[in-house]
Amino acid sequence: MADNPMAIDKGSKVFGLLVLDLSRDAWRWRRTQCYRPAKPPADLGSPQVQGQSTGALYWKITNGRGEMASYALVLSREDRWAVAHYLRTLAHE
Repeated sequence: MADNPMAIDKGSKVFGLLVLDLSRDAWRWRRTQCYRPAKPPADLGSPQVQGQSTGALYWKITNGRGEMASYALVLSREDRWAVAHYLRTLAHE
């Protein structure tokens, strides 16, 4: 799947939908509750994120971590793997 352009394209689309939904929900929440996360989200292209195995990224997408929610019930297994592989394309050059 990692070398499959169709899988990476699917991951990009799923990730884009998540970001749009999260941004919309976060905006609504911030507007009504003045929510501020304890720490900003990670830079997904950073060496700290890119140094993790694809399996570790998949695990975090599936189970969540810190303030990040679990997506096990929201995304299919295939979609979670596609997003994990898509994240590899965000590495800083």
